[in-house]
Amino acid sequence: MDSSKNPTKDNNELTKNTKNTKIVLMSPAGSIEALHAAINNGADAVYLGVKNFNARRKNMGNFTFENLPETIKLAHFHNVEVFVTLNTLIKNNELDLWFDTLDKVYRAGADAVIIQDLFLLPYIKKNYPNLKIHISTQASIMNYAGLKNWENYANRVVLSRELDYEEITEIAQKSKIPLEVFCHGHLCISYSGQCLISSLIGKRSGNRGLCASSCRKEYNRNGYLLSPKDLALLNKIPQMIESGIHTIKIEGRMKSPEYVGTVTKYYRKAIDNYYVNKWQNFTHEDFNQIRMSFNRDFTTGFFDKNNYKNVLSPELPTHRGIFIGKIKNKTLKLEYELYVHDGIGFWDHQKKEMKGIFVPKIIENKTEINYAKEGSEVYIPLKNFKDGASVYLTSKSNGKSFIGELKKYNLILEIITCEFRKPLVLKGIHNDVEKTLISLSEIQEAKNAALSKEDIEEKLNKNDFFNVKLSGNLEQNLFLPSSSLTDLKNQLNNIFLPEIHLQKSEPLKTHHLLKNEMKIENNNDNNDGKINNHKTYTKTQNQLCVRVDSVELVKKVAPFSNIIYFDLLDPKFNEAKTIAKNINPLIKFFAYTQLVLSDLDIENIIKLLKKEKPEGIMISNHGLLRVEQEIDFPLEKHGYYTLNVFNDLGVTFLGKEQITPIISLELTSEELFKFKNKEFMVYVHGRPIVMSFKGVREEKQLTDELDITFPLVITPQKNTEMLYSRKIALLDKIKSYLSNNIGNFYLEFFERDYKNSFDYVTTEIEVYKKVLEKKDIGDISLLKRGTTIGNFVKGVM
Repeated sequence: MDSSKNPTKDNNELTKNTKNTKIVLMSPAGSIEALHAAINNGADAVYLGVKNFNARRKNMGNFTFENLPETIKLAHFHNVEVFVTLNTLIKNNELDLWFDTLDKVYRAGADAVIIQDLFLLPYIKKNYPNLKIHISTQASIMNYAGLKNWENYANRVVLSRELDYEEITEIAQKSKIPLEVFCHGHLCISYSGQCLISSLIGKRSGNRGLCASSCRKEYNRNGYLLSPKDLALLNKIPQMIESGIHTIKIEGRMKSPEYVGTVTKYYRKAIDNYYVNKWQNFTHEDFNQIRMSFNRDFTTGFFDKNNYKNVLSPELPTHRGIFIGKIKNKTLKLEYELYVHDGIGFWDHQKKEMKGIFVPKIIENKTEINYAKEGSEVYIPLKNFKDGASVYLTSKSNGKSFIGELKKYNLILEIITCEFRKPLVLKGIHNDVEKTLISLSEIQEAKNAALSKEDIEEKLNKNDFFNVKLSGNLEQNLFLPSSSLTDLKNQLNNIFLPEIHLQKSEPLKTHHLLKNEMKIENNNDNNDGKINNHKTYTKTQNQLCVRVDSVELVKKVAPFSNIIYFDLLDPKFNEAKTIAKNINPLIKFFAYTQLVLSDLDIENIIKLLKKEKPEGIMISNHGLLRVEQEIDFPLEKHGYYTLNVFNDLGVTFLGKEQITPIISLELTSEELFKFKNKEFMVYVHGRPIVMSFKGVREEKQLTDELDITFPLVITPQKNTEMLYSRKIALLDKIKSYLSNNIGNFYLEFFERDYKNSFDYVTTEIEVYKKVLEKKDIGDISLLKRGTTIGNFVKGVM
C-alpha cells in the first residue's frame, strides 16, 4: 500500500493542521473509473453515493450495495478513506429504508457517512457509535454557534461555501471537531440546502438529489444572471492550510474520470509543494489543463472577502473549455494553439447554445495544415463556423490522461505441493508475514489441456491488488478445475490483504429495532440527556401565526392573529410591539430572525433580545437553536422552514429543545396528515424564499425565460432573498388540516405584495380566522386568484 500520503484518519484527526499533519485531499468518485482516477492521482479520501438518498440521485454511476464492500476494500488497500453520501432530507415513509441503507453502508466498511438531515444524528450516534458522521454542506452550517449545537453528534462538518477565509479561520480556532471546505468545482449560488425553486416549479428538489438547475437559466433577457463560475482555490492552498481546516474537498460526482484525475493531480501537487516549502503559484497554462476537463470559468468564490460580484458568469452556463477566439469575416484569430481532431465548441450568442464538434481540417492562407499556433488566422470548414460565434477548445487530441491504471503490488508465490490427487499448495510472503493458499479440490490427471503456470497466474491476476508470479516446478499433465482457481484468487484477496478498516463491531441496535427509538417522547429531556430547565410552553391548537414587515400591517393583522413575528433588526420593532398589544392584549409578539447569520450577527441578535424582551423568537439559523441559554427571561421558540424539518424525528428533536417548527414546504398534505407528532406549523399563506444569496444584488426582480418573475429582497445583514413568483394560499385547504389534528398555521404578509391596498390584507386574514372558527367563508375564488397551493398535492420526488 502507498503509505507516503499518510492521510490523517478521523480517529486521531486534529482540528488544526501543522507542518507534520497534512491537510486531507478528498475527491469525488461518481463511478469506479473516477475512483481509480482519484486514487492514482493522490486523493487521501473519496466520497461516493449509493442508489438512494444522496444529493446526486441522477448520477448513473452511483454504487450498489453489491459492489460497495469491494469498492471500499480497494480504496482502503491504497490507503484511501471512503465516505458515503446520505445527504438528502428523508420522509417519514422512507425512514425504514434509510436506516436499512445506513446499516448496509456501515457493514460495507465505510469510514463515515455524510448527512444533511441533522435530526437523524442522535439516532445514528446512539445506535452506530463506531460510525463517523460528517455534516453535509447541505445542512447550512455557516457559523460557530450553529456548529457548536451539533458538534456532540458529529465527527466533522462541511462548512457553507459562502464563508470567507477569516470566518473559516475563526470557526476552526473554536471548533472541537474537524472542518471541511470545498476547494474546487460547481458552486450553488443559493446557500446549499436552502433552494426551493426547482421544488416549487418542477417538483424536483435539490434537497432530494434532483436539482433542476434553475440557476443555469437566462433571466431578465440579459444573460445567465444566477449562473456561478466554478470554484478554483488552487492558488489559495497555503491560506486554506493555515486556516486550520482538516480537509479540502473537490466537487464533481457527476463529472468525468478525466476531470477527477486532472483536478486531483493538481491539488495533490499544491499540497505537497506547500509542505516541502516549494510553494509557487500555478500558472495560466496549469489552469488551462484543468479548464480542459471542465469549467464555467473560474472564481475564488466567497473565500476572498466581498468577492460575491465575481462569482457569477452570466455569459455562458455550460462547460466552455478554453476560449480560443471569436469568428470575424469568416476567420478565427487563435488565442490558443489548435490541432486537427481537437474538440471545439461554438457558442451561438443569439440561440444561446453551444455546438460541439471535432476539428476535421484547419485552413490557413488557403493551405490545409494539421497544427496552428497561437496568433494564427484560420478557417475551419464547418457549418457552425459563422461570424459572431465564440469558439472554445473543449478537448485535446494529444491531451494527457490522468486516469491511469491502479498500481498493483508484486507478489511471488512458491509452488509447495503440486502432485496428483493432492491439493495445490502455494506459499508467499507479504508484509513480512508468510501465508498459504490451498486449492479446494485435488489435482487431477489432464484429459485434454494440461495446467500451466501461465494458466494459474492469469487467473490469480484477475484481482485489483496483486501482480502474481509463480516460482517452483509444476508437474506435467495435471489439471485443476476452474472453480478451484477462482477460489484460489479469492483466497489471495482474503488472506494476503492487510486489515483494512472494515467495521468489526455490531451496531447497538439493528435498523429493524430503531422503530422503538423513533416513538414520540413527550418529556422535557433535551437531546443530550440533560433536563431542560427553561420554561415549557403548552402549545395551543388552532392559531394563526403571522409575520409582517411594517407597522401598518401590524395594525391590519393584530385583531385576527395569535402571534405576530416582526424583524428584530427593524428600528420600529418596539413600536410595532406596542401597537400590537394595544390592539390585541392577548397577542404574543415574536422576534423574526434571518437565515444567513454570522457569529457577529448572532451576538447582535442576543443583545437586541435582551433589550427588547420579546415573548418569542422565530429561528431560521442553527446558530440560534439554544439561544435561551444566553438570556435571562422566558423565550418561546419557533423554527422557520429553513431548518428543513422533514419527518417525525425532526419535530420530536426540536420539541425537546422547546422549538415548534414550520414543517418543510416540500411535503404534501397527505404526508403531513401521517405525522405522529403534529406539534408543528404549516405554511399556508405568503411568498416563501426560494433562494438565498450572499451579498446585495442590484436587480429588484428576476424574470425567467417563461416570463415568470421572482422578487428580490435585501435583508438587514445585506444579503439577498429571492421570493417565489406567486403567493401560496391554502385558504380552502385549512379544513382538511383541522380534521387531521393540525391547527397551527403560519402566514406572511409583506408591503411589497399589497402596495397601497392594505385593506385587502384584512380581508384575507379575516377569512383564515373564520375557517379556524368553522364559520362560513362564502366564495373565495377572488382571493385565490393568482395564487398557488405549492406542494400541497403533488409534493416532490
